[in-house]
Amino acid sequence: MKAHTLFTHVPNRWVFSCLLWVLIFVFALVLHGADPSHQEIIILAGGDAQGVLEPCGCSSGQLGGISRRDTLIDALSKQNPARTLLLDKGGFIREPGLQSTIKAEFLIRAYSQIGTRILGLAPGDLFQGASRVLAMSKDQQVEILCSNIQVAGRQNNFRKFTTRTLGKEPQNLTVGLTAVIGKNAIPELGVQDSLSIEDPVLALRPVIEKLKPRVNILITLVHDGEDEARRIAREIPQIDLIFFGHDADSPTFRPIREGSTRLISSGTMGRHLAVTRIKFDANKKIEGITLDLKPLDAKLNKSTRMESLLQEYQDRLSDLQLLERRSPPPHPNGSYSGSQACQSCHQSAFSAWKKSAHSHAYQILTRENHARDPECAPCHSTGFHYAGGFLSPEKTPHLLHVGCESCHGPGQSHVDSPRLYPMKPVAERTCRTCHNSTQTPHFQFKAFFERIKH
Repeated sequence: MKAHTLFTHVPNRWVFSCLLWVLIFVFALVLHGADPSHQEIIILAGGDAQGVLEPCGCSSGQLGGISRRDTLIDALSKQNPARTLLLDKGGFIREPGLQSTIKAEFLIRAYSQIGTRILGLAPGDLFQGASRVLAMSKDQQVEILCSNIQVAGRQNNFRKFTTRTLGKEPQNLTVGLTAVIGKNAIPELGVQDSLSIEDPVLALRPVIEKLKPRVNILITLVHDGEDEARRIAREIPQIDLIFFGHDADSPTFRPIREGSTRLISSGTMGRHLAVTRIKFDANKKIEGITLDLKPLDAKLNKSTRMESLLQEYQDRLSDLQLLERRSPPPHPNGSYSGSQACQSCHQSAFSAWKKSAHSHAYQILTRENHARDPECAPCHSTGFHYAGGFLSPEKTPHLLHVGCESCHGPGQSHVDSPRLYPMKPVAERTCRTCHNSTQTPHFQFKAFFERIKH
């Protein structure tokens, strides 16, 4: 009887405790992807940033921005941090100029803070010289990869490749990473004596041969369009995955096949994030690649640390007075008078304009903290690009907002001699200068024109 009691009570507790710990251990293995028969890594990849820190915020439906990106990446990375890798194809400088250089500095800082420390290279990134880009990346501990562009005579150069090991032994997986500027994008570099430029395929071949035995997957960032990405995949089939895109390329909603290589684009201007899941079998061979393209839309909350960085950026623009430090050329059709000068002869049209959103367009910049941003002011003021046009809210208050002359052209000559200098009619292309697919995603010319028709 005592033996029976001992058997039924003490061992049962012991067995229950053991089973509980086994279940917890199995759950932990599954949660952290440690099942050796089914492993997965996650690649979070951005596209050609084109120097965009954030959408201007002047209309609904805009996508992108480092603040939303930080929020999304933070949420996704927490799912499996040890097996998640962050990449971006670069494109932090879109055009020459001081503001572009400042934006590049803040973009690279943002990438570093978010955890995206492996970047590709775009032609525009070299507008201010390779040395400056390399210095900025070194300061922020960011690696910039480019196998086919090197700076002559420089020891600290663009990395031709890098590797990352994800997960813990014995289930760890090694990722090999390379990047190139494609042959169609190379001409945008212009003539730069300090650069050594090679065809991407010729540059990649020895790098891939060196990497292939050491890694479980080979990924290449290609700054060019789909055709060039396909060419590279055909010429070097050892590459498992290519992230491509340049200029106006649209994002892909599923991986494109080119032989055994998969091609993915997350588009441009940082508007989407490609969430790519790569599954491996028990032998650490690729079993499948899936894509979930995430739009960076208004559903994502803003990131406190990125909002702080953006405020610092706007403060820098204000301190440097970039808005006022312009020297634009004169307009070939004369100078600007301001919308008030139109009222005496065109009362009906002036009243219609006064009731429209155009008449208080600059207020949006103040609301969105862009009132001193030279990249935003052109579409919220009158005559920004020409001498005698908008300079600043203080110096040219009569040219604040989107006035009559924003659409019809400078009107001082018409004010002086109405019959001799008639105002030009407005065509759809005039509106689309500002109301493009990026800034006004839902713009429809006929419907919108009805709101301002006069």
